[in-house]
Amino acid sequence: MRLKHTNGTYKTILHQAQVLSASDDKKIQQTLCIHTDITYLNIPINHKLSLISTKRPSYYYSNESGCYSLENESILNLEKDCFKDIFSKREKEIIKLISKGIKFNEIAQQLFISPHTINAHKKNILRKSGCKNTPELIARCYVEGVIC
Repeated sequence: MRLKHTNGTYKTILHQAQVLSASDDKKIQQTLCIHTDITYLNIPINHKLSLISTKRPSYYYSNESGCYSLENESILNLEKDCFKDIFSKREKEIIKLISKGIKFNEIAQQLFISPHTINAHKKNILRKSGCKNTPELIARCYVEGVIC
């Protein structure tokens, strides 16, 4: 989301919500929402709505205007999110460890591989994702649901 601050600047906010309870007819009753200011990451607004789930397939909806209506799922024309499918299991593991701020040498020790192998994995991850650097990769992985 993009919100206007009282000082006139705009903030980029990552909105994450988890349904805590639903009625028998599947209507949401309670949610837990987390809003994180990610302005410092300089992520361009891509006008995508991501519906990320750990139990079902994840989806995204792209709309140039950035306006969404959730009243009719067929209007949304949801597409299966495949960004997280481009990484191998090992690459996802390395992304998660990098996102925690763990250094390459420590990751190499934890995974019983060479730091050079970690570096090779990172280069492959950046190439596959189209990201230019680690902060951009981590931000996109959060947005796309690769890491939570």
